[in-house]
Amino acid sequence: MIELVGADPREHGFQSVALDDYLRVLHTEERLHRSAASTVGVIVASGEILDGNQPSGTVGGESTAALLRQARQDPAIKAVVLRIDSPGGSVLAAEQIYREVQLLRTAGKPVVASMGGLAASGGYYIAAPADEILASANTITGSIGVFATVPTFDRTLAKLGVHVDGVGTTALSGSLRLDRPLQPAIESILQASVDHSYAQFIQRVASGRRKTPAQIDAIAQGRVWAGRDALRLGLVDRIGGYDDAVQAAARRAKLG
Repeated sequence: MIELVGADPREHGFQSVALDDYLRVLHTEERLHRSAASTVGVIVASGEILDGNQPSGTVGGESTAALLRQARQDPAIKAVVLRIDSPGGSVLAAEQIYREVQLLRTAGKPVVASMGGLAASGGYYIAAPADEILASANTITGSIGVFATVPTFDRTLAKLGVHVDGVGTTALSGSLRLDRPLQPAIESILQASVDHSYAQFIQRVASGRRKTPAQIDAIAQGRVWAGRDALRLGLVDRIGGYDDAVQAAARRAKLG
């Protein structure tokens, strides 16, 4: 036996495995092989939504989009659960993830969004295109809105007798310096950008929820809702947890 399978120096005999351990591994492999052709993929989007590739505990525009793309290209994955627990974050990153969710649906793979304790702002943005959205009764969701801040401390410097001067090549040169007051021209530009992003957010949600932008705007404007209120307002489809979402995805993919 040692010549066939090798020696076990600890037991001074041949290498072996207990029958119970062998059967447990064998049965697990059989179950995996049986289910490999029909799988629900689960992708977790937990933490702040940030640009680029991000580590676990945050949501990266590039990294999370890549996971969704991998699920779309994997023939074994028939449906996807997007588990969201996020306060939102970068508009660009949320848009990247949003588009990959759309592509999954276009490829014929159902997507079910499962909201944890928090799915607000960008967290709701990435859920909007899903075939079905589930939340718990106490999920904090909504917060459909966009804002921008530019902190300045020019008045603080003025109290200390510190002033700033300079030469620029355009009327807006240096307009975003924190040691200068915000000029009306740049304030108008920033407001226009925020208004555009908000209108796009409203349109994305309206499209996913099959409502008009006016209907979504009436319940948006940055307001947050508990899960049961979100259900009443049509922002989620039903109250349910993670297991319910997996079952819903399997049902939509006709996996039994």
